[in-house]
Amino acid sequence: DPAHNDGVFQDGALNSGDLGYKDEAGRLYLTGRSKDMIIRSGHNIDPAMIENAIATHPAVALAAAVGMPEDYAGELPVCFIELRPGETTDADSLS
Repeated sequence: DPAHNDGVFQDGALNSGDLGYKDEAGRLYLTGRSKDMIIRSGHNIDPAMIENAIATHPAVALAAAVGMPEDYAGELPVCFIELRPGETTDADSLS
């Protein structure tokens, strides 16, 4: 489908829309998708960075960050969290 593939190939390379980085040893790490970006006041925020940080909390089983529409800045990052069975926490301990 040419319309669907428009922009996928750029200068002979595949632009997959994946985000990531390469470390000093040349290893490639994929961290998210550009289409999933939260855009706040012109800043691109990778939801995976938020999710990974919150997921380090011992009470957290699952974290999902999304952009909530907001009139002033475009989107406000919010995170939905599922706690491990029997665990409790509050917003202060997650930040």
